[in-house]
Amino acid sequence: TNEDKANVGAAVAGLGDVSGDGIADFAVGGTAADGGALDSGQVYVFFGRSGVPSLTPADFLWTNRGDARFGASIAGGRDWDSDGLMDIVVGAPGWSDNTTIPNKGMVAFYRGDPTGTRDVFTTIVGTVSNQSLGTELAMGQVTESYTQDFYGDVAYSIPGFTNGQTAEGKVSIRIGTW
Repeated sequence: TNEDKANVGAAVAGLGDVSGDGIADFAVGGTAADGGALDSGQVYVFFGRSGVPSLTPADFLWTNRGDARFGASIAGGRDWDSDGLMDIVVGAPGWSDNTTIPNKGMVAFYRGDPTGTRDVFTTIVGTVSNQSLGTELAMGQVTESYTQDFYGDVAYSIPGFTNGQTAEGKVSIRIGTW
């Protein structure tokens, strides 16, 4: 990017094959890039290819909320919606749906798509200020023995979660195929 203080490289993740061409892809987060709003953050998705990798992103993911820190965490490499393509999960710990409740945080889920056009499939949003939901993410297979499925599951952090102690934090898991 050619943008001053975009913070590109704040997160980098291998995604598996989100484009369906048989070659693994990857993503890079820029938490202060002006994606959909000033300093909202943006994720640059790069499709893998044989030979020399492309330095031009195939896709951009973003939010329209300023100071969201979208792209602070990125996970992929699993198919959580059972469509046969790897999917992308992005954390935005500074996200808020209004200016009076800051840093609720959000996790956005995007389906793999060979055309490179992605829309948010679903989101998980923090409920109170300063939860910073989505600061860290991981996608894996945590429920195979329990659910007998082979879909990706997502663990996401909520470091500002309070339940008796201030900001004691917690990690939650969202089971695949929902």
